[in-house]
Amino acid sequence: MSAKQPRVVIFLLDCCREYWLPKTRRSGDQSVVGLHEMKAPSGTIIAFACAAGETISDRSSGTENGIFTKYLLKHITTPDIDIDIILRRVAKDVGKETSNKQEPFRVSSIREENICVVPS
Repeated sequence: MSAKQPRVVIFLLDCCREYWLPKTRRSGDQSVVGLHEMKAPSGTIIAFACAAGETISDRSSGTENGIFTKYLLKHITTPDIDIDIILRRVAKDVGKETSNKQEPFRVSSIREENICVVPS
């Protein structure tokens, strides 16, 4: 990516599902964890289906996608809307469907405005 020198890099991750850590020698038990916290390199936005260390529901009823992806697909094709606004709309819909049990999260080092995924 650095060779192409993009204006911004956007990562959209619907991957906060739970996974089991293997048994450790000390405790002997397994534990469920979500993804670890990440930092956004310069010019990057990273959007997650949920906050670091959290886990989420696997599927939205009537779809093969997770709830985050369901609403991402709904909003991502809206022309002339900044990616931050799109992600806020996604978070609002996800919160509504899950009674605020799932809260999408993002980290960003983007300083520019009007980063539109679908220009007019």
